[in-house]
Amino acid sequence: MNLALGRHWTCGNRSISGWIMKKRVWLFSMLLFAVFCFAGSASALSAPVTPRLVLNGETLQPPQPPSLIDSVSMVPLRVISENLGYRVEYIQSKREVVIQSAVREIRMNIGNPSASVNGEKLTMSAAPVGVEGTTLVPLRFVGETMGLEVYWDNSTKSAFLYTTNRTDPPWGHVPSDAPGAGGLVGSVGGSDSPSGGGEEDGSNPAEEPEYAEGELLDLRYENNAVIVKFAGMIAPKSEVFTGPHRIAIDFPGARYGGAFLDGTLGGSAKNGGTGTDGFGVNVSAMPSGDPASNGSAANGSAPAGFGPSGAAPSGDESSGAASSGTGAAEGQAGAADAAAPGSMVYGEQAVTGHEALYRIRYAVHEGKPRIVLDLHARWNFQLVRDDAAGELRIELTGPRPYVVVLDAGHGGRDPGAKSVNGRWEKDFNLNIVRKVRELLPDSQELRLVLTRDDDTYLTLDERIELANFLGADLFISVHANSHKSSSVNGTETYYTHDYSLPLAQIMHRHILQATAFKDNGVRTQGFKVTKYTTMPAVLLEIGYLSNSQNASRLFNATVQKRVAEAIVKGIKEYLQLP
Repeated sequence: MNLALGRHWTCGNRSISGWIMKKRVWLFSMLLFAVFCFAGSASALSAPVTPRLVLNGETLQPPQPPSLIDSVSMVPLRVISENLGYRVEYIQSKREVVIQSAVREIRMNIGNPSASVNGEKLTMSAAPVGVEGTTLVPLRFVGETMGLEVYWDNSTKSAFLYTTNRTDPPWGHVPSDAPGAGGLVGSVGGSDSPSGGGEEDGSNPAEEPEYAEGELLDLRYENNAVIVKFAGMIAPKSEVFTGPHRIAIDFPGARYGGAFLDGTLGGSAKNGGTGTDGFGVNVSAMPSGDPASNGSAANGSAPAGFGPSGAAPSGDESSGAASSGTGAAEGQAGAADAAAPGSMVYGEQAVTGHEALYRIRYAVHEGKPRIVLDLHARWNFQLVRDDAAGELRIELTGPRPYVVVLDAGHGGRDPGAKSVNGRWEKDFNLNIVRKVRELLPDSQELRLVLTRDDDTYLTLDERIELANFLGADLFISVHANSHKSSSVNGTETYYTHDYSLPLAQIMHRHILQATAFKDNGVRTQGFKVTKYTTMPAVLLEIGYLSNSQNASRLFNATVQKRVAEAIVKGIKEYLQLP
């Protein structure tokens, strides 16, 4: 630029052009100096960017922070795995990392993009790297193999991870499922206590961060989608509930702002306007000095029925299928839950014209903004985030059938118990699930998945992994029992976790009516398939093959049909299907 100006001015009067040239160069130099000084001052005043690793809203402290390496977001593997309860081992001689959950083993080597997941070869988007003793792996690989929802904030180089119903149970000792001859037989005492999987553990929810990563600004419904306008960085986490049907979207680390605060969502009147074209909005002050460190308040709460066990739209408490969700009733709010200090926000909008969605609600749940879609039926959805437009679309994509995994115990080289008339348990189990499939074909409301439909051997882990991978709503394992004493007889139903008890009670009642066998009761036991599946799960011991009377009836075609019909009735009753 300076040379071009010099050449231009030297075409005229040299003395004048030289002076003007020097003047322009001096002025331009001063301008550059000012710009650089200002930029330096602004940089000095701005806070340094600190990458963070956040798991379920809790900021972890890894030896090495998340990093962007060759355009791939990389996260420290050990600290994530160990905080999920997985076992992590590093084999120095092979530069190999081994991660084990209760149902999965992941193996990888530093510098090699190939990984092994339960023996299956996968290719990562980038090879694991070692940084000062810490292994960094692609964030997306962690999410896909561990069943986590993951988000990357490129502005702060931070990673956010959240567990889902697909997340593996922790690694640990698994009780044997074969306490005696014939497989699943014998003692019913001494099982491990339930370990999560959707139960309320009585602990206080995590405290809300002192800052917000993002802000929710507006909310509207159009073209089969609920659209949330936002600013900053958000990491939405979805959860599905039944009884009544609803989809809940949480926004950890975010807060309400914009139209949520001034009452103008969808063009509604301020502070309480209602109607199908706008939101009813309530912005009310909380009692001063009301402690809310645990996310609840003695006074002031959002509308009832906003939680996993919330009331149905009519106000009557639902007694339908148990929800796999967790936590206290939604909508309770205190100072820590408020959209602004000393206030709370909640509202709702009626929706017309959609086959399933009839209402949208929003409030604060356990310190986080929560948006709830109330539905007449189960519905599939997907979250589509457009960061450039600052919009999150909750797109309703169609009916979502219940998924029931029906497991015929044993199979292949594992025959199970042998009956007194020389027949095998694996054959009885398979006959029952095949008859259930005939009686319960796939429909818009329900999809039945068999772990096996022939004489195939499957490990317990494979059965568990199938149910968890599908995100099934129910898991039912069919068996026949055996005992060293031929006089022992009857029907019993087993479950592990408290949230499976309602299913166990319903199934047991129908099975008893079908068999007319002795009632041995509903019992708890730490069987692997009921302990490590992440949905309500039961194991049915229909009768005893070691008892001659039970055995003859168990292999009777009419009785088998009645047992299959009983299983169908139990499934429909639990899921409240016609």
